[in-house]
Amino acid sequence: MDKIVITGQSLQQDNLYKVSYKVTFANNSYATGHIFLEQSELEEMGMKDIRKAVGKDLITNLGGIIE
Repeated sequence: MDKIVITGQSLQQDNLYKVSYKVTFANNSYATGHIFLEQSELEEMGMKDIRKAVGKDLITNLGGIIE
């Protein structure tokens, strides 16, 4: 992954935050999507931590392994 850009955050009715993102890759391809984080968890995270959570979720859901 080349860059992870957080494009939005919105609180859902079940107190989860929907974090939307766009991930770019070195060959100019990209992926967009969103993850859900607990409100208490998100409030303690900085932007760098949010980007790490997005990267971890994307890799895990695509069957990769995080070292």
